[in-house]
Parts: sequence; C-alpha cells; structure tokens
Amino acid sequence: MVTNLEEILPRLDVRPLKTVPGKTIVLDAIQKLRENDFELLLIESLQGSSEARPIVISGYSIVSKMMQMKPRNYASFLNSPCIESSLLAGTISANEDILSLLHVFQSSSFGFALVHGKKRQFEKISVKDLLKLYHLGMFSSKLTVGEIETTPVFQLSRGTKLDEALNEIGRRKFRRVQISGTRMVVSDKQILGYLFQQERLGHTLRFENRLLDGTLEDIEHGEVPWIDGRKQIADAAELLSVRNNDCALTDRGIVTPWDLTVKTWKLGQLNNSEPPHVA
Repeated sequence: MVTNLEEILPRLDVRPLKTVPGKTIVLDAIQKLRENDFELLLIESLQGSSEARPIVISGYSIVSKMMQMKPRNYASFLNSPCIESSLLAGTISANEDILSLLHVFQSSSFGFALVHGKKRQFEKISVKDLLKLYHLGMFSSKLTVGEIETTPVFQLSRGTKLDEALNEIGRRKFRRVQISGTRMVVSDKQILGYLFQQERLGHTLRFENRLLDGTLEDIEHGEVPWIDGRKQIADAAELLSVRNNDCALTDRGIVTPWDLTVKTWKLGQLNNSEPPHVA
C-alpha cells in the first residue's frame, strides 16, 4: 500500500474540521457538537502552541467522563472547561500512505485520525471516509460480509435506563446498542442528542441529578439497513457510504465501517491498488 494521503483526501468526502476554544464549558461544547451532527471538535490550544499533540472533544469523550462521576457532580462537570473532557487524537502526516493510516486507527482504537500537512493544519479522516475507496477501485477484498461481521450483537431491552446503557457502551467500548427484538440500533451520539436537546436543558440545569432520566425507548431512532451476510464487502461499503448509515445488521451480527476497513486489513484480506490517474 503506497498511496499517498495527500492524493487521497481530495477524492473523499471529508468534512472540514471545526474547532472550539479549550476554555469553552462542556455544556456549550455539547451544543456545538449537536450543531455539527456530533462530529468531533478540535480544541484550540490554550497556550497557542503549534507543537502540542492535538486534542479533541467528542460524544464518546463526554460519555466516558460522565460515567466516571456521580450524578451530584454533573452540574460542575457541565460547567467545567471542555479541555478537561478531551482525548488525544491520533495524527499522521499527509505524506504517509494508507497502510500507515490503518496502523494509526489500530493503535488509537478510534475510528478517526487527524491528517496534517506542512503548515500543521488538520483534516479529519475516518474509517467511514475510507469506504469510498471501494467505489473508486482502490480497495477490494474477497471476503464476504459474514466473514467480518461482529457477532453476537450487543443488545439491551427497550426499557433499559439511559445511565445503564451508557455504562454498558463505555464498558464494552462499543458505541452502538441494538434494541432487543428490533432492527433499531442506538448510538452514544443519539443518546447525547436526546439528553441535551433544547427543550430539556432547563430541566437539566435545575435537576442535574436527573440528567440521565429516561430509557432507550425514549430515543428517536429508526431501523438500520439489513444486508445479506453472503454479500461482498464492497456491497456493504456502498451501503454504509450513505451519510446516515453507520452500521448494518445481518442475520447473525452487525457490520460497521471499522469492520470493512481495519478488521479486513488486520485479517490480511484488504487489497489496495494505485488510484487511477486524474488529468
């Protein structure tokens, strides 16, 4: 795999990386995350140093922090600087290749990395972004969906309380949970979106110990797509390339962009070819 990331990025639908000042309180950062469809935000360095490793805030980092504290501390948490709820981002130079990027994904265990050029300006690239490489003919694999799916699926009942669901998501380090007996899958960002919707904020700020009131049944969600486990990985990549399709269910499990990229590569079954020349 020798394709340069600088050549690849213009071919992918990479969204601009937005920033937030490190002194911004968590509650305001959550609102900015909501406006940004819970895409992670790059935290601006308080010192203005260009040498520090970049840090970001995301739905996952907020959930992880919340699960470490008691409800009586939520008020102070929501008013603390968001830099205290950040996480270190994996980084890679635009001069590196796809193989190096996959190593960054694996070592960080996050489905994203920040790519920097000579001026140290960062662009975010995710495992979902890489799905387009199947369509471009740069990725291919002989594996079927059934050979890389995650099974069994992490499931919880409709009536599971939100705090229990978030605890399980954090403990398992799996950001999605299927509602038992349905084709509905809820993500951590959907739970956060519900908890911090505008109409709930007044109640949240007055009764912070009840912030996580509610059950999975309260979350607005629809059915996720289904795919036959006998289909080729490229078929799943096309399905999950659709903006709101972040996973698909099969008869036995679930498949995500991580499975189609990092897992397939770790199995030694991801083939990469040079991109076609663009005049």
